[in-house]
Amino acid sequence: MFCREVAEFIPPSQRYFQVQADSQVYVGEIFYITVYALDTQSGQLLKSYNGNVSWGVIGAGSLDILAEDGWSDGKNTYTAKYNGTVNANDSIIIAVSVQDAVQKQVRGVSNNITVFVPVTFTGFKITAPVSTFVFTPFDLTIEAVGSNGKVYEGYTGTADLVALNSSARRRQRCYLLVSNKRKTCGVY
Repeated sequence: MFCREVAEFIPPSQRYFQVQADSQVYVGEIFYITVYALDTQSGQLLKSYNGNVSWGVIGAGSLDILAEDGWSDGKNTYTAKYNGTVNANDSIIIAVSVQDAVQKQVRGVSNNITVFVPVTFTGFKITAPVSTFVFTPFDLTIEAVGSNGKVYEGYTGTADLVALNSSARRRQRCYLLVSNKRKTCGVY
């Protein structure tokens, strides 16, 4: 006996999309959205679905779809990028809407997505003892800091320190390691 896929017999009014997206994304950076084609009555995947979809953003901004895995067994994962304006040290909440490009009643909406401004390097935080004795070694901690006030994970450069006082000028170079973003240097 020949058996056809269930999706061929389900009218568009009984189909819908379940949409799952990353819950936190950054403006202009890649994130992922997975769309599942489902039967409204059984909740089962419509494994033969392979339609084209159109996208929207609920809230401010727009969405670029950069790539897709292709429909397989009723699901497709898309690589996306959010475009919009978010104030520094702030966030907005959006959702993504998806609908079949032809059968517009087949649609779905994602979970809430919190959008942040990408964190950028803003400077260094230097921690040193309040006082020390002349010619006595002491520890100095240097941390790369991001625009969010936290340790900046993307920093890989060099902190070039110059210590000045009334009688001498001392130069000490400290390297920040990629793995921990923090370096403690002995200074004498």
